[in-house]
Amino acid sequence: MKTIPTKTWYLEMRSEPAGETLLSERMLSEGLPKELEPEGLLPEGPLPEGFKFSHWKPSTEEYLEMYKAVGGGYNWVDRILMPELKLKEILQSIHTELLLLSYNGDPAGFAECSHAVEGETELVYFGLTEKYTGRKAGFPFLMKVIRECWKYPINRLWLHTCDLDHPAALPMYQKAGFVVYKTETIMQPVK
Repeated sequence: MKTIPTKTWYLEMRSEPAGETLLSERMLSEGLPKELEPEGLLPEGPLPEGFKFSHWKPSTEEYLEMYKAVGGGYNWVDRILMPELKLKEILQSIHTELLLLSYNGDPAGFAECSHAVEGETELVYFGLTEKYTGRKAGFPFLMKVIRECWKYPINRLWLHTCDLDHPAALPMYQKAGFVVYKTETIMQPVK
């Protein structure tokens, strides 16, 4: 597999530290109090008709199928190159949260969040399948994912994207409230 130089942007949104606040079950189901959310967090907004947001517990095969359907056109290869046991370990970790966007029962996109570092969450993967791109579901899905991430006692939510991703990715993340904090060029494996 060859590698190419890829411009990569690292983005984040922050809130004031949650401190020693213990979250109640109600807070986890309804979301953080406004004072713990990042300033200026946009309203969630509804998904277009027919779309549904849910938690997802896929098998390794189901995950890879969705990963390829979302990232195949953008040279997503990291999870494909990963040994199956390592991927299974990540998917079954208590620190991994998988969220699914579906359209009338058909998988339309997914998000993978890592809560492995105390006080922060990484939005590891996010995207829609090509079939559902352009149907006005991406931004509402992103906002639902962001709200889900802020249900945890974090003060930082971050992600990275690159110039191999969909051209709308970076502007959409910025519209959602993420701010670029670092840019670099890395050597990215591509198929």
